Parts: sequence; C-alpha cells; structure tokens
Amino acid sequence: MWRSKICIVFILIAICFGQEQDANARVAHLLISHILLQARVSGSLEYSGTCDTQQPQPHIRNVRVTLDNWGAPVTKTLGEMFASDHKMHVTQERDGIVRMVESDIAQDLLSVKINHIVFHDSRDRGEALEAILHAPEVQAFMSEHKIMMAGTGQETSRKRVPSSLPPMSGQLDNVSLSQALDYVLTAYPGYWVYENCPTTDRGRSVFFQFF
Repeated sequence: MWRSKICIVFILIAICFGQEQDANARVAHLLISHILLQARVSGSLEYSGTCDTQQPQPHIRNVRVTLDNWGAPVTKTLGEMFASDHKMHVTQERDGIVRMVESDIAQDLLSVKINHIVFHDSRDRGEALEAILHAPEVQAFMSEHKIMMAGTGQETSRKRVPSSLPPMSGQLDNVSLSQALDYVLTAYPGYWVYENCPTTDRGRSVFFQFF
C-alpha cells in the first residue's frame, strides 16, 4: 500500500514540475513529510532563506523532486533530495530524529534557554509554537539582537491533529528553544522548520513552522 502511495505522489510531482525543475515550497514540504512518515520518524529543517512574507510557508530552493532512492535509509533519501544544497547535511540522532541542517545556519536563537514552559491540553500545534516563541527568554533575546518574526506558518502549524492522538500537555524546565520544539514532535510527529534570513540594517528575520 505504501509503495502505491509513493508512486502516486511521484507521478503527480513529475507531471506538474518535470524531472529537472525545483519543487515549490508546498511540494517540497509534502515530500519531506512523506519521507519521514514512511520511516516513522520526526525531524527538523534548519536553513538560510529569504523569509518571504508573501509566502504561506518557508520557501526551499534547489530541491529535487524525482528521487532514485525511494525505500533507502531516510538519511540517504533526504540527502539526495537536498543534493544541490552543498551546505545541507542530513543526519539521524540516536533517538531517531532526523536533522536537515545547513552548515552555516545561525544557531543562537535555537540555543536560547527557556526556564519554564507549560503546554496546556491542546490539539493545536500552533498553540504549542506560540507558547514556545512567546517565552520571556525568547522574546528578550529577539529584542536584544533585533530579530524579527517573519512568520509562524499559522495555517499549517494550527492544523488540528487526528482525534486518535491524545491532547498535548506537560511542562519543561531549563530547555533550549530547539529542545522545546522537539518536545512538540513527541506528541505530534512531523518536523519543524527554522528559516533564518539575512541581516539588514533593521535586523534579521526568522520563520518557524510545524509540518
């Protein structure tokens, strides 16, 4: 069954975009989600972008949409997908989570320590994301370093999870922003995106989203 689903996705993408064309953001994120789902793992995508506020979700460039390694280990499949981005490294941690990270991505914001955060019962990933990004420590760091929030992909992040999954709850103490994002994945499998955008006279922008 899963092989037939992969074929359907593959055919639709090939028809719409052709073998040599880059995927647009929607198709790229669909592919990543599908690959992680088949491997039954979650992950994170961290890269430098443009933070285009006109886009409903982070834009990914130079992504292959026709792959030869369907069914291969997840890191190999995703590695082929990002083969055109020489800065992108795909690794898998011991707990299974897959990291897709550009080598020069700024990690300062992701490393900010949050003293205490509470997740109230919810089936909305958007609420969890807002709770993390509105933590006092995160807000203070962004203000001090002139970091602007370009977006949080509310439409996708707020998509309610299936009723078969229990509401998300719990609390965390002394965790980094990235660890808090990982915690959300334990309740709602998928992946989170951190798009970091160039610094200007007005500061720099970032974009977060769950898929």
